[in-house]
Amino acid sequence: MTVDAQRVVTLVETFNQLWSAPLQICVAVYFLYVTMGVAVMAGLVTLLLLIPLNLLVARLVRKIQVKQLKNSDERIKLMNEVLSGIKVLKLYAWEESFISKITAIRNKELQYIAKSLYLNAGVSFTFICAPLLVSLSTFSVYVLLGNELTAGKAFVAISLFNILRLPLTLLPRVVVNFIQAQVSNHRLEEFLKLGELQPGNVIRNMPTHCKSK
Repeated sequence: MTVDAQRVVTLVETFNQLWSAPLQICVAVYFLYVTMGVAVMAGLVTLLLLIPLNLLVARLVRKIQVKQLKNSDERIKLMNEVLSGIKVLKLYAWEESFISKITAIRNKELQYIAKSLYLNAGVSFTFICAPLLVSLSTFSVYVLLGNELTAGKAFVAISLFNILRLPLTLLPRVVVNFIQAQVSNHRLEEFLKLGELQPGNVIRNMPTHCKSK
């Protein structure tokens, strides 16, 4: 629950990027259109082609995240059993058996973590390369349309592409944080809705001494 709560906190810290990053991208693309004309549409098409790819990767990351957290829960539960029954475990010499079980669960967990990191790296790589691909396609179409690419337009366009770099870099991280926080929030909700193990330990009425105050 501590790990899940921390992921929700991480999302809260970067949540504003979910709306500010797309806004910055739209403003930069508008000024690019004013500067480069219809040639900027080639860059927009490049950006649009990256969106379905990243959505697919986001779904895969979500599925892997759920499986990885289940393995983490199973490993922690088994470790608690080992620590609570360490005397019996040593008495019957079950160390090797439990070590093999914990190692197998941990190896599965590491596999899911590695897959998730590979996918996150792929998303980050595509967004980091996006400004270069957008500028290359825009300049190429601008020249092919018979326009003269002057130094003034080139430097203005490059400045606008550099403005695009930061929101395009932050957006995939925030999307991944959002996906992780969704999974963690669902797990936290299930945990908080569980019934009390000993209902008598929970006082649901106001104590008499507090009422008098």
